[in-house]
Amino acid sequence: MYRRQENTTRSQMRKPVVAQNDNRPTCPSCRKPLAFKGKRSLPHTELAEIIYRCATCDLETRRMVKDH
Repeated sequence: MYRRQENTTRSQMRKPVVAQNDNRPTCPSCRKPLAFKGKRSLPHTELAEIIYRCATCDLETRRMVKDH
């Protein structure tokens, strides 16, 4: 989401800086990309769980993806 202040034009709105070709999730508190920690295949499904961790604040998040 963009924050809009009063008396600002569309070009003056603050936009987040995102590196291109970086599909890693970002830490909600630090706003830095999370580092890949591990991948685990789930039995009896075509899914895998990918675990990411923030190096700064040790926040951990998990994503479910289709396992190739």
